[in-house]
Amino acid sequence: MIKILIIDDEPQVLEITRVFLERSGHFQVSTGSSAESGLLMLDDGDFDAVISDYEMPKMNGLDFLKKVRSKGYTIPFIIFTGRSREDVVIEALNYGADYYIQKGGDPKSQFVELTHKILLAVEKKRSEKALSEANEYKDRLIESHIDPLLTIDKNYQIMDINSAMEELSGYRKEDLKEKDLAELFKDGKEARSALAIAFEKGYLKDYPLEIINRCGEVIPILFHATPYLNRSNDFLGFFTEFHEYCQPESGLFEEKINNSEFYLDLLTHDIRNMMTVEIGYLVIEDQDEQTVFWKERMKKLAGSISHLITNVDSMRRSEEICSDLKPVRIRSVIRREADYFRDLDIEIDDFDGMVLADELLASVFYNLLSNVRKHCGKGTKVEISAIENGETTTIFFEDFGHGMPEDIINEFNDGDYIDCDPSGKGGLGLGIIRNIVGNCGGQIIIRPDKNGISGTKFIINLKRHYPCENNLLLNGSGACLKNR
Repeated sequence: MIKILIIDDEPQVLEITRVFLERSGHFQVSTGSSAESGLLMLDDGDFDAVISDYEMPKMNGLDFLKKVRSKGYTIPFIIFTGRSREDVVIEALNYGADYYIQKGGDPKSQFVELTHKILLAVEKKRSEKALSEANEYKDRLIESHIDPLLTIDKNYQIMDINSAMEELSGYRKEDLKEKDLAELFKDGKEARSALAIAFEKGYLKDYPLEIINRCGEVIPILFHATPYLNRSNDFLGFFTEFHEYCQPESGLFEEKINNSEFYLDLLTHDIRNMMTVEIGYLVIEDQDEQTVFWKERMKKLAGSISHLITNVDSMRRSEEICSDLKPVRIRSVIRREADYFRDLDIEIDDFDGMVLADELLASVFYNLLSNVRKHCGKGTKVEISAIENGETTTIFFEDFGHGMPEDIINEFNDGDYIDCDPSGKGGLGLGIIRNIVGNCGGQIIIRPDKNGISGTKFIINLKRHYPCENNLLLNGSGACLKNR
């Protein structure tokens, strides 16, 4: 409901105007008989528009308008009067009146016009307020952003920048606004090409570019960009973000960073998986279950956390020292990881032998079993076996669930598959699994169920370990030397 204040020194005009406006169903009307009373009512009330007569004693409608504006009120103001002097109309509009409506003529048409003008004025004011608030929010959002940020329109002109961008570039906002984006970059064409990629993909992240600051210095940056659209999905421009980037002097440093990120991704992935399961049980299980159930759950959680702590320690030590691949008794590793998934039907063949691997190999089997439970459910059958073939030990990990999508299998086998994000959230952790096997000098591929109906088979090839001592074996034709 729109709240209206009507000021007129004629009581009958006030009453008929009030009746007509309230009958429209749009308005809640308050009235006053003088400009002085109108000022007091504005101070005490919350109105959406003012309708005022012009010819009134002590203070006419024009002086009333001036007072309203001088007090800081931006409320829509309509002069509704019998006077028709053109100079009064012009002066009223110059002082901020929204409309000037002359009394007289057909009452119905007159009040229809007044209703229409009030609705227009109020809607205009609300739109202006909403736009102002939106712009203020946008400005605050841009300014509060920690990283250098600028917005670009669809013609590649700079619209706005924040203080972090001013500091990075050395330019003030006024220096860059409405300038072509290319002027900021060492290679303007490459910057536009980066935005074309962002437009096509819907985003751009960590794209290396170089900007030239106000002093002429070249600054390497990692460029992020996202197209922004209006509610009608019309393309308006780009939000862009700059991260100052220093190229490492040594490839070893970059490799160390990548390894650290990889280990952190692995840890995050495992923790999220385990905590999701445990918290899920806490939510869905009846709180009146027997104490033994909760003890078992907590015991399992504590064991899982202990397992992770061991892995974290291995990760830390692998960063501190240059660790080579070590002999690992593969069946023992698999059995230890399988113990965390007693709700699966796991069958491990009786094979022996050792492979060369690092201390993260256990996480391969932890992730594979975790995927089976997550995507196929409790009770799913898993068979694990291994054979030795010359220099290689091949491990077969096969589940009898509902199978894996063919496109994921093909991407993984082609080396194109990556998890949905670095932590594996939303993915299968397959990128982590492949990296660990690769770090051990091995290979891993996926084969669907031989019948093409259900189940997935992972085939993992690792380097076989030969003990140092030589064993002389005799056969029917003579002697042969093994494990050399």
